[in-house]
Amino acid sequence: MDRVRLGVIGCGRFCTSAIFPVLHLAPIALQAVCDMDEAKAQTAATAFGAPRWYGDHHRMLDAEQLDAVIVVIGPQAYPALAVELMRRGLHVYVEKPPARTSAEAAEMLRVSRETGRLCSVGFMKRFATGYRMARAISQTPEFGPVTFVEAKLTYGNFVPTWVERLTPNAFLLDHSIHHLDLIQHLAGPVDRVSTELADRGEGRLAFAVSLRFRSGAVGTLHLSSLESRGHPTERLHLVGVGQSVFVDNLLQVTHYRNAPLAGPERVLDLQRDAIRWEPNLTLPFIENSSLAHLGYVGEIQEFARAILGQGGGPPDIADGLAAIRLAEAIESSKGHTIAVA
Repeated sequence: MDRVRLGVIGCGRFCTSAIFPVLHLAPIALQAVCDMDEAKAQTAATAFGAPRWYGDHHRMLDAEQLDAVIVVIGPQAYPALAVELMRRGLHVYVEKPPARTSAEAAEMLRVSRETGRLCSVGFMKRFATGYRMARAISQTPEFGPVTFVEAKLTYGNFVPTWVERLTPNAFLLDHSIHHLDLIQHLAGPVDRVSTELADRGEGRLAFAVSLRFRSGAVGTLHLSSLESRGHPTERLHLVGVGQSVFVDNLLQVTHYRNAPLAGPERVLDLQRDAIRWEPNLTLPFIENSSLAHLGYVGEIQEFARAILGQGGGPPDIADGLAAIRLAEAIESSKGHTIAVA
């Protein structure tokens, strides 16, 4: 097998904007698509080259010979549907959040291990260009162990489709879960947290989170829905020993490398002065597109490669469970220091 025979469940706006457009860049053969609104399924099939479409996923699964299914319909449905698919022998990709509770995610993990099927989670920020660069920098011997992590995510008062209003729980699971996974991808598991919440009503929230990682690193996390979506939304700062790296709004990476002090004979030190990178967005290549820099291309490629046995280790439901447990700890802290389950 050199290509994954793929079905997709869920043909809404997000999937047609971020998932379908990158499938052709991975070793994938799109066999069929499905949506409860069969007209949406037909539109997606026509636009993205699927030979068949369905309005019922059971019909699709019975009729098609598939290796994997991508599901993009919401966490209210992922646990039961992922379990059904894995028990049918299929590998699964679900968007974030993979579940609404850690108990649901734990059951998905149990079935994944029982069946030997991959249950991947759409934590695409791991594959974003700036964050990949920051991780590579932080793993060099010169950087030293990651000792301090500072991360910010602000996403505006956006209400996810699976809830009626933006609650602290929904904000942590839908908006913030990307960073709850990302910081643990970069610095290892979080051991304990202490959280303060400012709630201005009508979904206007701000979390200030103090972190202690199992590695001994410490950090802070700023999560809010107070700023508009027109503001810069993300910032990451990793500190080693004598070096640090900033990622501003995903696309600007600055590596500070223990530069020498200024003096009368000071010249540019190519080995120790700071390096800054940002993409040249005038180049019209798919590798330089927003879907590549945001990480969608990389996550789908990694999912396919893992199924084909070509290496790769996409974020899976164990990572999803860890992120949900961290979200639950942040929500329940209420000013107290508590351990992450």
